[in-house]
Amino acid sequence: MDLARGLVGLAMSVALNVACVPAGDGLRALDDSEIVSADGGDAAAGTAGARGGVHVVSSSASIGGDPYPQSSVAAAFWSSPYDETYVNLQEYDAGDCHLKVFTSETCTLNGLRAGLLSVSGLIRPGSPLDLAPQCGGLYGCEYSFSDMNDDLLAPLATISASAPGDEVPGFFVSATSPEELVVLAPDLAGATSAEGLGFVAGEDLPVSWIPGDGDDITLYFASSLALAPRAVVTCNTSDDGSAMIPAELTGVLASFVMQYLSVSRNRRVEVDGVTLLIARNVSSYLP
Repeated sequence: MDLARGLVGLAMSVALNVACVPAGDGLRALDDSEIVSADGGDAAAGTAGARGGVHVVSSSASIGGDPYPQSSVAAAFWSSPYDETYVNLQEYDAGDCHLKVFTSETCTLNGLRAGLLSVSGLIRPGSPLDLAPQCGGLYGCEYSFSDMNDDLLAPLATISASAPGDEVPGFFVSATSPEELVVLAPDLAGATSAEGLGFVAGEDLPVSWIPGDGDDITLYFASSLALAPRAVVTCNTSDDGSAMIPAELTGVLASFVMQYLSVSRNRRVEVDGVTLLIARNVSSYLP
């Protein structure tokens, strides 16, 4: 997976209501932070029981201390449960956080078409943005933005997503984007090492931000994509300005190369089984 596509995938830490996202020519499994709901629908219900998600993520990312803003728009709809498998899975819980350690993961999802998906209210590349299904029925798998100066979301913008229907029924869902996310500590923009992210194995890893209007906040802390086994910590908490990854979990991470930390402020609205999720994300990636 190239770096740009990897960051787009990682920025989906608040995304899609589904456990698979596009990765190159195939699919990869989402980590816990990226799953809004693990409800894959009832296979016996057919398309009438279909569920789905549309996500809009505006991400202010840093790679080794250099700015690399990333934004993405994507969607998926399904009626049959997805198949997700972890190899050598170990799980740990502490406070609001959950840690998974695993050797590898696989994921299978049969995406269903909803017709041409239209997303309006975006700053760029203009509005509405129309997406056709590709990559096994998924939307937006080849569509992302990278720009040093522009943001995908205006402050408190109204974002709408609609489709006329095809294999799944048509829908319209709308929500107001959350406020801009300002992370106070650690210094995600300037970090060049795991220590710069505040990580010390066996000690609490505190994260603070200016409190805002998000439905919730997701912290996502992951080890290198290139090494096995992998470790992924997910914390879901209120938008009150502070959270931490507890020492009980960081102690398990002593032997891992921790490479990615992100904070996401989330807004989500569900209408008739379709979730629109809008997120502002600040993240640091250590190459």
